[in-house]
Amino acid sequence: MEKEKLKGRGLVVKSWVEQGEILGHGAVGGLVSHCGWNSVVEAAWHGVRVLAWPQHGDQKINAEVVERCGLGVWAKTWPWGGGENDKVVVNVEEIGDKIKELMPSEALRVQAARIEQEAKKTAGVGGCHEKMLKRLIDEWRKN
Repeated sequence: MEKEKLKGRGLVVKSWVEQGEILGHGAVGGLVSHCGWNSVVEAAWHGVRVLAWPQHGDQKINAEVVERCGLGVWAKTWPWGGGENDKVVVNVEEIGDKIKELMPSEALRVQAARIEQEAKKTAGVGGCHEKMLKRLIDEWRKN
C-alpha cells in the first residue's frame, strides 16, 4: 500500500482500502460520500457523519435517507453525475462550507452515535436481524 504523510495532519493512501476499517478509526468524524448503499450502511455502523454527494442511480434516495435520519447533510445544489453536469466543478469554498456545516454540529454527532448504537443492537445477538434469519430458516425447514 502506497502511503503519503501530510505534515502530521493526515494520510493519503493511493490504493484500494477497506472502507469499514477507515470509518472505524477514531480520528474519522465525517465522510464525503456518493451515497452508495454500502457506504451509507458502513457510516451508520461506525457512527460517522456523512456529507452526501450522490452521483447516479439510487444514490439520491440514499442521500435523502442520510439527511432525514440525521446522519448527515446533503449538498442538493451540487451536480448530479452524467451529461452536462460532468463539466460542472464544485469549488473548494462550497465544499468547505458543507464540511463546516457537518463537522461542528453537535446534533449530527449525537444522532450519528445513536444510529451506530441502534445498528449494532439490531444486528447483534437477539436483534431483529437474528430473529428474522431464524424465521427464514424455520420456514425453509418446513418446506
